[in-house]
Amino acid sequence: QLSSQQQANVLEAAPFRMLLRRLTRTCGSCTSVLARRPDALLGSRRTFATPTKLDDDMWMDATRVAKRASDFQSMVMASNWQDYFLLVQELPMWEAELERLEAVAEPFGHIEGVGDRMKYISEMMDVLYQVEDVKDHLNEVMEEAGRSTGIAGTGVMSADGVDNIEEHAQAAAKRYEELIAEHPQFKTKIDSVLGVGLAQFRQKYHFEWDKKHEFFY
Repeated sequence: QLSSQQQANVLEAAPFRMLLRRLTRTCGSCTSVLARRPDALLGSRRTFATPTKLDDDMWMDATRVAKRASDFQSMVMASNWQDYFLLVQELPMWEAELERLEAVAEPFGHIEGVGDRMKYISEMMDVLYQVEDVKDHLNEVMEEAGRSTGIAGTGVMSADGVDNIEEHAQAAAKRYEELIAEHPQFKTKIDSVLGVGLAQFRQKYHFEWDKKHEFFY
């Protein structure tokens, strides 16, 4: 004779037994285990396992940090800073990598090969931002000045011109000289972006510039 608890278990498992009979008709071998253990469907716990990839940043040492910083520096310095489309695509990823690099390099800042490398990278990114800002400003001035003549110089749909274009040119040339003096080790990159930008600007508007003969424009 079944106890009250056993009777309750039998009644609770009855719907699942009916389901197992229907499944057995179509796939008897698949339900053989469940047929012997109908209580397996009654809220029993099931284990779950998943592979987890450990972040490489957790296992950084000074050597690996120095190598990672060197690779980042080479990647940015070897890129064409004058290519606007490339910077639009790459700069967000560079900034994300720099943020992670600064985090993993912080404990090794006192070690030679890491601290000085990170200072160089910080200065490099600062120069990149500055030359791009000035170059973008020159491009906007040229675009605004070009719209003053209208479509194909006909005056149709013309816009207001730039009245103080000489001030913009002299301010950009002055900033170019300041950047060269502040960051002499990045002169090549400054010339390739801001120097070339000023030379292109002189094609649109003539102004006096001491470095004008260094660029073939």
